[in-house]
Amino acid sequence: MRVIQADRCASTTPCRSYCAPVARSQHVSVSRRTRLHLLRHVFETAATFSQALGSLETVELARPVLFTLVGCESDEIAVIERRERDATVYVGASSVANDWRDRQIGWEPRPCALEDRRLDSVTRCATIEERVSGSPGPFSWVVPPVRNWNTRVAVEMNAGEGWIRALGLEPCNDVDAAPATVPFYAHQSLRRMID
Repeated sequence: MRVIQADRCASTTPCRSYCAPVARSQHVSVSRRTRLHLLRHVFETAATFSQALGSLETVELARPVLFTLVGCESDEIAVIERRERDATVYVGASSVANDWRDRQIGWEPRPCALEDRRLDSVTRCATIEERVSGSPGPFSWVVPPVRNWNTRVAVEMNAGEGWIRALGLEPCNDVDAAPATVPFYAHQSLRRMID
């Protein structure tokens, strides 16, 4: 069994701008892999974090995607911003929220509740990173603007220690969501999982 885990492994990317010089018909290519096919291939074949990172970084994709890859060691964390043929990789503790970290010509952030949607991902990433570093309690990072009307599940996991936590949410009004389930927690010895 492979020990590579992914946390929120495939996220929605920003939208191509309508004024971008790329025709809509060029957005999908049947000769390249979809993000889910690539993830399956990586989970079935990569024996190490570096092998998984290499594939997620280099295999040509049909559409852009944001990957978060987390291995079993504390330094095995990467956010991979993938476009069809190239990638930008951020190694180390990080977060991702549906937009490129650095502005890309021809791309615009996805619509959101904020007046200036360019601030949405920046604000959500900053909130995640601040809350995780300042308050290590379960789901301490699941607060507005990270949690919004569209949030359905929050997941925390640690492959090195063999545990996972999940919390289901449902919309409670036009802008926010509230817990809809009791928190789920499972822990299993990593040694037992590998054997």
